[in-house]
Amino acid sequence: MMMMIGKPFEELITIDTPSRYNRLSRARRDGRWWMLKGLKPEHENDAVMRELLHKEFNLGMMLRHQGIVGVVSLERVPQLNGGEFIVQEWVEGVMLKHWLADSHKWQDKVNVLQQVCDVLDYCHRMNVVHRDIKPSNIMITPDGRVVIIDMGLAVAGNQSIFRGPAGTERYMAPEQRQEGIQIDGRADLYAVGRIMQEMALPRRFGVVIKRLTEPDRERRIPDAMTLRRELSRVADIPR
Repeated sequence: MMMMIGKPFEELITIDTPSRYNRLSRARRDGRWWMLKGLKPEHENDAVMRELLHKEFNLGMMLRHQGIVGVVSLERVPQLNGGEFIVQEWVEGVMLKHWLADSHKWQDKVNVLQQVCDVLDYCHRMNVVHRDIKPSNIMITPDGRVVIIDMGLAVAGNQSIFRGPAGTERYMAPEQRQEGIQIDGRADLYAVGRIMQEMALPRRFGVVIKRLTEPDRERRIPDAMTLRRELSRVADIPR
């Protein structure tokens, strides 16, 4: 684990977060904005929480895709009491949950879903399951690019830490709620189905949603590229 004390940040802005454990700051250095993610002071000496932060950093360094927030370093930040922080790119844009509050064509929503499929396909081929796909963890940039953020609950195949039930209630697949179940990419696809339920898509997409949100994962659409093709097929069906 490479820990460094980086060049001081010129400006720090605290970001409100509902997290019990993490604190976020927007930080400027060398004319560029970054996101800092670390532990709240009361959890900085918690060995498990620190290991989780390091796990998230390692995953961020491993995953290199334009649709995943870029991680650049793990640093001690003197302005924040010397705490450890993941330094990652600042993503300009809006959360999907806010994007959906505006009026958009259903075709634009399908485009967002297809981009999500591309990112998930990459993650799953890297043997990583995000485990917390939801509208607040998907950013839409001004040019329409999808960026998935917050790998805090993600797990790779060779990681044993924090494999118990985890996720956000509405978007958790049934198998995520059970102890001792080895989850795979189909859990993330279940969450995509839940997101689709909130998108006001044409009724013909209902069959896709049903297949994604099957309680029995063996009956779900099996992988992200199959889902992408199915979205394209249904989108091309005449009204």
